[in-house]
Amino acid sequence: GDHGMPGMPRAKANLYDFGSQVALSVRWPCNIPGGRVVDDFVNIMDLAPTLCQAGSNDIPKGMVARSLMPILTSTSAGQVEAARDYAVGGLERHVCISR
Repeated sequence: GDHGMPGMPRAKANLYDFGSQVALSVRWPCNIPGGRVVDDFVNIMDLAPTLCQAGSNDIPKGMVARSLMPILTSTSAGQVEAARDYAVGGLERHVCISR
C-alpha cells in the first residue's frame, strides 16, 4: 500500500496508535513562538484552512477542517484547544474491478 508494508512495525497498515501517530513540526520565525510542544490532536485536513489563514485568505465555507493558526500562534504548551482531544481516522478498503 501507499503507507508501508502490512504487518511491519510503524508501517501504518492498521489503525493502532503506532501506525497513526505522526509528529508535526512547524517553523515560521517571527510568526510562531518556538520551543514549545503542543499535545493537541490535528488532522492533515487541518492544513488547508491553516494555509488559507496564514496567507490572509478566507477559509471556504464548505471546508470542515479547522485552522491550526490559533494553536500555532499561541504561547501555551501542552493542550492548547480543549476541543482537540481526539482525531478521527479510518481504514478503507478500495476495490477495483476490470472486465
